[in-house]
Amino acid sequence: MIEAHQLEQKEKDYRTSYFLSWVINTQVKKPISTSDIFDPLWLTTEDKKQKALEERQHLIKEFGLEVKK
Repeated sequence: MIEAHQLEQKEKDYRTSYFLSWVINTQVKKPISTSDIFDPLWLTTEDKKQKALEERQHLIKEFGLEVKK
C-alpha cells in the first residue's frame, strides 16, 4: 500500500513538474526541463550525499582550498 501511494505521489509530482516547467519557461532565457524540477524531489539519501560530496570537491578545486584532516 505504501509503495502504491509513493508511486502515485511520484506521478503527481512529475505531472506538476511538467506543467511548472512550461510556466517557468515563459519567463526565462534558458529553458528548464521537467527533469530539472522533478529529479531533486526524488533523490535518495545516497544520491544526496554523493551530490553534496561532488559539490564540495568542486568548490575546493574552484577556490583552491586545502582540506585539513
